[in-house]
Parts: sequence; structure tokens; C-alpha cells
Amino acid sequence: MRSWERDLDAHLAVLRRFVELTDLPAGERRVLVSELERYIRLRLGRAIWMEPDVTRFHTEWYREFYRIIGVTDPFLGIKADATQVATALVSRLSPRSLRSAVLASILANRLDHGAPEPCTDLDPAEAGTLASRLFVDDFAALETAVRTAGHVAYLADNAGEIVVDLVVIRRILDANPRCQVSIAAKQSPMINDVTVEEVRALQLPEGVEVCSTGSNCFGAPEDEVSVEFRQMLRRADLIVAKGHAYLEFWSRYDEPKLFNLAYTKFPVVDGSAGVIPAGVPVIIGGRRGRGARRYAYDGPVGA
Repeated sequence: MRSWERDLDAHLAVLRRFVELTDLPAGERRVLVSELERYIRLRLGRAIWMEPDVTRFHTEWYREFYRIIGVTDPFLGIKADATQVATALVSRLSPRSLRSAVLASILANRLDHGAPEPCTDLDPAEAGTLASRLFVDDFAALETAVRTAGHVAYLADNAGEIVVDLVVIRRILDANPRCQVSIAAKQSPMINDVTVEEVRALQLPEGVEVCSTGSNCFGAPEDEVSVEFRQMLRRADLIVAKGHAYLEFWSRYDEPKLFNLAYTKFPVVDGSAGVIPAGVPVIIGGRRGRGARRYAYDGPVGA
């Protein structure tokens, strides 16, 4: 998805919200918001000196935000709160099937302050209605891929929801005990996304590997990710990518072995599913077909 395909006010709303969540003095927050808004308006308004991919555009100005405040991980508090909420959700639901675990994981994807209507708590009863509200439901294809995969790469999203992702991984291993599972997470902090060290500190299913993306960038741009991450994707028979940022990133790629699981925060222009509205749960498989701007991960299709 392209940066200019998202409304300017939506870009700015997310920025303001995350600045307010820091513990900076109020005066410093106002100055920071003012300067970063000026930066974003200039880049979007002129459509020059601008990263076209929306995930990289957001990475760019969040990195500027981190540079200005000089704080390595200013969102530890909201990550800890999300972990408590997700742990309670798992305790209430105890998902026993792969489908129920996937739906619970998508519900947990709502724990994100970057959404237009931030969600900081979850109603377990909502899990019962989630299936009927799926905007795209490719679960049957995902389940088939799970049963035949020799290696599954799981691209994690936020802290908190990773607790529910681990339940999905356990159900994957129940369905296919012979497969190898690798979890990929960011090398260093980026808002409330889970880092590789935070994943390693969790109680992981036996034999599950953890891989760093090599970057704190949203998505997985080829020029930033680690060699280890690229090798993991190549050897995977199935890639499960969690969250809105990965949905936006992979919407431009032709990757038939990838499935996106997300609860959308903003409308997404997808090459195969069309315009996906905000506020809907999705399970999207990569075999839906090529759109006008689909590329192979190593380069443009047909280049």
C-alpha cells in the first residue's frame, strides 16, 4: 500500500496518540508533535523526498521521533499492560482448535494504540462473533497449508498479542507435530511491537526457534532485514504474518505461501482483495491472485 493512499489526518492521528503515551513533559510533547506534523505535512503535501511504501514511511518518521526524544523504549508500560490483557483472554477462552486460536489471535491484534479507536481491553465474548465478521476468510487454505508444511515462519506483531500467537503455534504443532516453527520479531523497539529479546523471554513451545528481522522497520523490506530472516522465509513452506503493518507491506507482493492475519486499523488497498475497510478481521491467503502492483519478494515480477 502506498503512503498517499492513506488520509493525512489518519497519519497525524497515530503520531499524536503515540507521542501522548510517552512520559515526556507536556510542553515537550507539544513541540514534538508540532515538529513531526510539519515534517509529515511537507512530505505528503509535496509528494517528494518521500518513501512511497506506507510501512517504510511510518518507520522513517518514528525513527525521527525516537532520535528526538532519546529514549530507547518509551512504550514499555503499554506493552506490559497489553500482555496482561492478552494473558487474561487466553485464560478465559482456552482455544482448543486451530481456528479458535487463530480467531483469538486476530482479536488480540486489536490491542493497539495506533488504531483510530484505540483498544486497551478485550471482551472474550467478541471471539464468538468474529468468524461471522471476517471480511476475507481463507482459513480452510491456511489449515491445509499447516498440515503439509515442513517449516512454518510466524512473523509476530505486537507485544501482548504474542501471548495468543503462542497458542496458535501450539495448535499448529498439534495439527502437524513434524513441522518446524520459527518466530520472527523486531531486532529493536518500535512503538508497541514485540522485540526478539522479548519473545525469547517467553515460555516457548519446545523446539520453536526465534529469529530477528534484523531491523525495527515495519514490514520486512529486503534492504533492511537480516540474512537470517531472508533465509528463514526462503525455507518456509508457510508464512503467517500478523497484524496491520504486515498486511499493508505484503499487499504489494506475490507470495503464495503467505497468510495475513489481522484486525485492520485503516483501509488497506490490496492487490488481490481490493479495498479492505478499517475495523474488520481478515485471514488472507497469498494464492488469491496477482493485482496490478504485485512483486516477488526478491524483485518485481517479470523484471
